[in-house]
Amino acid sequence: MEGKMIKLFFLLSSYLFSLGPFVSGSFYPDKKEEIELFIKERINTAQTYVKNIKKDDVKAVIVPHAGYIYSGNIALISYLSIAKNTERFIILSPSHRIAIDGAATVKEDFETPLGKTEVDREFIDIILKDKIFEEKRDAFINEHSIEVQLPFIKYFFKNARIVPILLNTEDLSKLTKIAGVIKSALKKDNKKSIIIISSDFSHYPASNDSIKSDLTMVKAIETLDENYINLTSKVLLTKKVESLETTACGISAIITGVNLAKLMGANSFNLIKNSNSYLETKNEQLKDRVVGYVSGAFIEQSTRKENELTKKDKKILLENARKSIINYASGKKEIIFQGLYDNPYFNLPKAVFVTLKKKGNLRGCMGTTQPITGLYDAVKYFAVIAANEDPRFSPVKIEEMKDIKIEISILSSLKKINGYKDIKKEDGVVLIAKKGSGLFLPQVWEELNNKEDFLSELCYQKAGDNRDCWKDPDTQFFIFSVEKFEE
Repeated sequence: MEGKMIKLFFLLSSYLFSLGPFVSGSFYPDKKEEIELFIKERINTAQTYVKNIKKDDVKAVIVPHAGYIYSGNIALISYLSIAKNTERFIILSPSHRIAIDGAATVKEDFETPLGKTEVDREFIDIILKDKIFEEKRDAFINEHSIEVQLPFIKYFFKNARIVPILLNTEDLSKLTKIAGVIKSALKKDNKKSIIIISSDFSHYPASNDSIKSDLTMVKAIETLDENYINLTSKVLLTKKVESLETTACGISAIITGVNLAKLMGANSFNLIKNSNSYLETKNEQLKDRVVGYVSGAFIEQSTRKENELTKKDKKILLENARKSIINYASGKKEIIFQGLYDNPYFNLPKAVFVTLKKKGNLRGCMGTTQPITGLYDAVKYFAVIAANEDPRFSPVKIEEMKDIKIEISILSSLKKINGYKDIKKEDGVVLIAKKGSGLFLPQVWEELNNKEDFLSELCYQKAGDNRDCWKDPDTQFFIFSVEKFEE
């Protein structure tokens, strides 16, 4: 009997007791009138950023979670991109205080100066059936990343309910599972739902570096590739940017949200606005130590823009490849793998090969099939390596450079195939045989147009194996494409 009473008490407590508010009066106003005035004074300007967005096609939005004086304008823009008939907000947020192995949620409602925000208990009961989720009330106490979202939701979507979720695991397999569990639960009813990805971006670099880091992360998010987003974040943190402690405090929420948005039909991420705490306040004392903010929407649309290099970008890369080779040959040291570039595409991790040709003949070719650093640095590095460490050639001398043409190949990710029969003549090929491995860029087809000749030379020249190793059923093949440009 006593056990039943305890269970009944906890069941009733989730309906009778509420959480918060914990950070009203510090992160945002603690009076209803002040919150309403904050929104009303800014709504007309914010509307101009979302006038071309088809709100019914929006599946998820990224929203910052700093104090309103810093990120409130950016958060407002995100909420104005959401359809007015939205009934449920699934809020994915980082847990700043408590480590969470999977994902945590809670059944208590949340109090705000605008009134109580109710949770969707039926939905929460469904996701809690999977062990990847746990009910963890303590994690939500004094956690601002969800609370600061609630006044906006209550103001614009008065009767909507929320599903608060905290996470901070770096295990991508768990984040993928979390997204899948949420998607399965969404199939149980027809409620209009939206995903809120609560995250600030770069933490504590100078304003200019914040912009570079944040726009690079945006470019990575545009790929809708969770692994690539994670890789980009890690590469940026290796660039020795002063005071850059994290690229996004909600990286786990972002990765989960990208996965979930795709499951809901999104095929594009549109940046709406980016800013930082200095740009929002114009406080000069904050200029050298800021937090970055992004407003963006994951949308289902018929056309999707791809990241592309312009002719100017390609020219810059080729010029710097040449400059790096000459500087190295002259004994001048260059600093690479340090700092960020204004063009965010140059900061993105890319697998690169640099090929040198002297009067039409190969003079060096080196690179990597896996991204190890940003594009700009990778080009500079492998230009020098191709000129000096290709074992087939002696180092390039300065006087040779007038006769050398440089070609840059940016590789796609590798795709494993069943066997050599699946190889097409436009493919780059990686072969892994018993005695070794080798790679041919797609350009090699210009010299070896016959598939048997192509694969035989790949076995012999690159893998160091017999010329017919490609016929061995144990040989593995990967294909890739390249974006190629030359002087």
